Amino acid sequence: MKRIAIVGGGPGGLFSALLLRQKCRETPEITLFEASSRLGGKLLTKHFETVPVPYEAGAAELYQYGRDPLRLLIKETLGLPVVSMGGRAVVMDGHILRSLADVERHYGPATVEAIEQFDALAHAVRPYDQFYDGGWTADNDQPLFDRTLASLLADIPDEAARRYLKVLIHSDLASEPHCTSALYGLDNYLINDPRYCKLYSIRGGLERLIDSLRGEIRAEIRLETPVERIEKCAGETYRIVFRNNGECRSEEFDSVVVALPHAWLPNIAWGGNRLEAAMDAHLAHYDHPAHYLRISLLFRSPFWRQEFNESYFMIDAFGGCCVYDEGARHDTSGYGVLAWLLAGNNAFAANNVADDRLIAMALDSLPKEISAGRELFIEGHVHRWLGSVSARPGGTTIKGLDERHVPEPIEHAGLFVVGDYMFDTSINGALDSADFATDLLIETLGLERACVDNDYFDDYYNGATYAESYAVAFDPHYVVDAIEAVWGARPPYRLLDAGAACGLTLRALDKLGVEAWGIENNPYIHAQTPRPWKSKNRFGDVRALPFEDDSFDFVYETCLAFLPEADLAQAIRELKRVARKGLIFGSFTTDLPADLVEKHDLRYGVRTELSLDRWMGLFAEHGLTPEVNDAKTMARLWATRTRAFGGKHPHTAPTTMSHCFLKTATPAQILNLPAPVAATTSVSRIAL
Repeated sequence: MKRIAIVGGGPGGLFSALLLRQKCRETPEITLFEASSRLGGKLLTKHFETVPVPYEAGAAELYQYGRDPLRLLIKETLGLPVVSMGGRAVVMDGHILRSLADVERHYGPATVEAIEQFDALAHAVRPYDQFYDGGWTADNDQPLFDRTLASLLADIPDEAARRYLKVLIHSDLASEPHCTSALYGLDNYLINDPRYCKLYSIRGGLERLIDSLRGEIRAEIRLETPVERIEKCAGETYRIVFRNNGECRSEEFDSVVVALPHAWLPNIAWGGNRLEAAMDAHLAHYDHPAHYLRISLLFRSPFWRQEFNESYFMIDAFGGCCVYDEGARHDTSGYGVLAWLLAGNNAFAANNVADDRLIAMALDSLPKEISAGRELFIEGHVHRWLGSVSARPGGTTIKGLDERHVPEPIEHAGLFVVGDYMFDTSINGALDSADFATDLLIETLGLERACVDNDYFDDYYNGATYAESYAVAFDPHYVVDAIEAVWGARPPYRLLDAGAACGLTLRALDKLGVEAWGIENNPYIHAQTPRPWKSKNRFGDVRALPFEDDSFDFVYETCLAFLPEADLAQAIRELKRVARKGLIFGSFTTDLPADLVEKHDLRYGVRTELSLDRWMGLFAEHGLTPEVNDAKTMARLWATRTRAFGGKHPHTAPTTMSHCFLKTATPAQILNLPAPVAATTSVSRIAL
């Protein structure tokens, strides 16, 4: 088994470990090194000492760009509850500006016109359908990529408009306009448009993401174990030199993923001239540090809510600062929590200021309408995040994905770097980076892929998506007619589609009178379930079904072959447990005609390749045997298939097809059923 070292226990390192588990047929042996005493990096949720009220001490929020992979991971795979965030108010010169009408009232129509022109420019330069793909090599040809944001803002003729825009985007930039590109500045401005991006948090704290990831990965985690040196060995392995409990040790690995913030990379010595030179060049290319500093204050009550009743507002103090109402995403038990997010040079300079002085400065910055509330102050904390993000993510020239993630491809093709500084300095970017790096790692080491990628559903049949072409492989009339031919049952009855994708099969079966439910484990396709079917298309694992015993008359399965063979017994037991009468077996078998398999790429994502005889033997071990044993029923079933698919049978004979209809109960066990209800046991979320 291949051994992989992941250096860094922040989001990037944990994402890498999770994706390797999901993508590989057999999870490689992973060792994760973390220098500190905790996992999570800048995802940090703390509590005050006076009362245990929570607040975010690190990253402020998460971003949703359309059908964002991070949002799908959090909600669908990990099952974490989220809360939306938003805020419109900007406080400038003591004025609370909630709309352009407020801006016009205090500064005049010329200021509004200048802001609207900037807004139009931003939308023209980065249309909505191109926003998520920002940060790719195509940006190198965008004229505003080579300009600074400062030069773009200088073109705005109205001074108040310039200041308003600086205050609005300063916290998102974490840098100064002269240190970043005009294009990146426009991208951060567009984050304020909910059509482009929606902000959200995790109910209970962003650090819950780290706790959930730790529970999902399969890795040996070594805390308080800083890596001091990485070098290539005489063979194709890599030596990791690390320190733990005052002792210096070393181990060898087949591949290394370095998932550290850019500022921490110089703490590692890179063995050999070639690797050292490559890492020096990597460091230089991305050396555009940006800074944050958080001041979190606890109050006896949320006194500001009459003036500011959203998740956050902007103020012109500290060069442009975002003030978060932590009670908008946390249960603060009647207390109030405000958190100032200082950014850029202001955060850098504030690093040299004592905590009590920074707390006093934050209180002094309260708008006059709510300044009396400072008397309700109880406790405050300061958390410093210098150099934690990038002022120019991707560098002054955007590189290709391979070049970003493999700094030295000639002799060190098995050493990868992962980091949000190569994308958009967000947790979303860390996931994107881990996704690309693990793809390259799997290819380089020749590991066998296991899971179905999103592309499987985007190119389901002849270039069409699953939604556009699923009917090629699924005919609800055939399912209903086959059940009648085999079991003599006509709708209404209850059926579970095990491997229901986005639930379109449920809708089709419902039109024929079937009460259809679904179970789907792929978060990407499950998230596309139409709203009317979300309650019936459950997200979960076929190895731990969220239904009571005997919840369904029949189960129609198409997912077993996507499981590792070692897990089939558990999955079959679960399917039998919930199926009162019968199971329709629809997974891949090695008996299918070779031309059919090749034409439709039926092996894609398959983890278990068994002949029909071996499948039947496995089913028999768990009490499922063929229902069709007489020639008359067999002929009736074959005719049903012929009517549905015009004589194009994937099976070579009626006998092979008839083996796909399995009985799970004797006639004495067939009773009226209650409506399906969720089981009290938790669902294990493991990618099929």
